[in-house]
Amino acid sequence: MVYNVNMICVGRQSIVNKGFNIIGYELLYRSYQDADRAVINDALSATASVIIGVFAYIGIEKLVGDKLCFINISKDVITSEFLCGIPRKDNIVLAITNISELKENIIDKIKYLKDNGFKIAVSYAESLKNMLELASFVDLDTKLVKDNEIKNTLNLLKKTTT
Repeated sequence: MVYNVNMICVGRQSIVNKGFNIIGYELLYRSYQDADRAVINDALSATASVIIGVFAYIGIEKLVGDKLCFINISKDVITSEFLCGIPRKDNIVLAITNISELKENIIDKIKYLKDNGFKIAVSYAESLKNMLELASFVDLDTKLVKDNEIKNTLNLLKKTTT
């Protein structure tokens, strides 16, 4: 497959810490025709487009500099061999998305990826509690957690990740 460099679009969203300092950027798939939003029909193809565009054409340094690079990956990407081709892993964070049920083979593959230099990010959800020990980063959407549960959830996250 031949890529036209002028046709590659990658969205970039800042990731900040509690002090609102930028610690990294989430790289997002964008089709050239709909560059202002994501139209994703196939998660594996979207992730492949981002990774190929970033590493083969644009350059990771141009997009994130010395910051962390968050790449969303789905179950299909986790179970493929596609991620083995990423040349530089020290600042790559694989953000696990759209996984409601974790089967043993997926957990094993995530452990393998972490053991091979990737950092892991998960969105906090009851169904993913067993993933917290593997996570370097946890995304907690305070709009989805009831106000009276936020403190307990934060305490749980502190215990799990320390």
